[in-house]
Amino acid sequence: MTPNLQIRKVSSLPTIQWWTLNKNARQPWRASLGSAGYDLYVIHDVNISPQGQQLCHTGIGIKLPPGYYGQLFSRSSLALKHQVHVLGGVIDNDYRGEIKVCLHNLHISETYSCKAGERICQLVILPYLKGQWTQINQSPDVTDRGEQGFGSSNDIYWIPEKIIPGTKVWVKKYPTDKPRQAAIVVYPGDDKWYHVPLTQMFLQN
Repeated sequence: MTPNLQIRKVSSLPTIQWWTLNKNARQPWRASLGSAGYDLYVIHDVNISPQGQQLCHTGIGIKLPPGYYGQLFSRSSLALKHQVHVLGGVIDNDYRGEIKVCLHNLHISETYSCKAGERICQLVILPYLKGQWTQINQSPDVTDRGEQGFGSSNDIYWIPEKIIPGTKVWVKKYPTDKPRQAAIVVYPGDDKWYHVPLTQMFLQN
């Protein structure tokens, strides 16, 4: 006689614990199986004046798995249609208070309004690194980017592994332009590169 077999499905997904702090609170919800973020719902009416901001309450608390934190992101529809964005948004792993969302209305003339129970942002749960900080005397290596910041990565810099000091390159700003001779890439006796965007490189001389 064949014994009865019981098959139990065991979930390998990390557990996200949540609880309500208000009777109107709703469980975070993903719109689809492939969605990265969980929609969060506001428990009160919202009215944000142009260029203003408001702290919105969700009425829930969460406990995330070890090694994870929560990041609040703007909903694409609110950003596109109403110019409403999330400010801040880091939820530390050990935070146990109510999840609150700071919304900022970037519109210069229109007030943003929504009713209690509407979706106001997305919660994405991400891993984070817990490392040990060690102070050193200077930067340990040289990179292509170096100290270039604040938009400098819009251009990809071309730095050859071997180049003779004083070498010049030919570049063109637009595809229809005629290539012109640019400034020298490495000044004689200097160890600092003169960066040339890869998108403008035409020919090395």
